[in-house]
Amino acid sequence: MTDFSNSGKRILNLVQKAQQQQNDISTAEAWANVLGLDSKIAKSDPHEVNQQLVLIRHELDLLEQTMRDTGFSDVLYSPYIRKVRVTVTPNNISASWSSYKTQLNGETVLALRYCAEILEDEPTANFEELESLLSKLSEFKAHLDTSSMNGATYQFVISQIGIMEMAIRNYPIAGGAAIRKAFSEGFADLNAKAVK
Repeated sequence: MTDFSNSGKRILNLVQKAQQQQNDISTAEAWANVLGLDSKIAKSDPHEVNQQLVLIRHELDLLEQTMRDTGFSDVLYSPYIRKVRVTVTPNNISASWSSYKTQLNGETVLALRYCAEILEDEPTANFEELESLLSKLSEFKAHLDTSSMNGATYQFVISQIGIMEMAIRNYPIAGGAAIRKAFSEGFADLNAKAVK
């Protein structure tokens, strides 16, 4: 089972998957494969990949900040976090993956392993259960399409499902922060629709 319990572990998971990507594909395709997105679509329209890369960059910022808070010397981890950051820069998305894959070498992985071990674990959810919920949400959404639910109610339910789906998809990158953000967005959506 993959461990998502701190930012170091989440980044390490992503980097290890990225290392396994073939050299002869674009950076957009490589990250699409890592993130479970459609790589063919990502090659011609990398918008969804870019959105996920922004989350990864935020998680890298969090990793660097939480490592600074530990008191460990930044020369032990910052250069390696920068190497990962280079691979998730939107400007590089159309370049060949082989140009950036070299940044994710053994030293980078080793530094990330140390970060993953040093940082305290956060409360986590069972990702297999979240994936099961995602599947059930898709089934429910398909059922809604054939229901006779009225327009405003239908739009609200679809909006809430979208928020939950996004939280589950973002969980491997942002951990519990993705779930907390979904709660906030769900309440904001509820309040916005209740006012109308």
